[in-house]
Amino acid sequence: TGTPPPHLSPQPQKETPHNHLKCWVKTIMTSFRDLLVWKKADGLAHKVFDISDTFPSKYDHDLTDQLKRSALSIPQKIAEGWACFRPKEALGYLNISRRSLIQTQYLLLFAHRRNLISEQEFNEFHKRYEEANEMLIALIKSIRHKPFMLKPVP
Repeated sequence: TGTPPPHLSPQPQKETPHNHLKCWVKTIMTSFRDLLVWKKADGLAHKVFDISDTFPSKYDHDLTDQLKRSALSIPQKIAEGWACFRPKEALGYLNISRRSLIQTQYLLLFAHRRNLISEQEFNEFHKRYEEANEMLIALIKSIRHKPFMLKPVP
């Protein structure tokens, strides 16, 4: 009685670079904090907060605030997507997360052009955001055609 139908049971999969994405199925993972893409986005948000705190105060109400909001939105929307029962709804949150990621990349580029962050810092951010973007795209593709999301059984 507690066994899911065969088409819902986890199937063995060959190793691929994106095997962690099967973990979006919530019977395998218990929290959004288990998602590798969320961990990466959360770490990047903390780094953005750290570096933007060094910006001159004249940027507080425009660049700094917007940069922090966009960086924080990335892991926040991934977490919100985790709470969804339907893939279409989850995809909406993941797409917002991806747009926030691109916005954050642009704001960091702008900060670099204003000499607020060094070339080395910008390149490191860019590399890490590209990795997060690839992971987010792969996650979106992995759930795009699922009929529903599974929730853990208590």
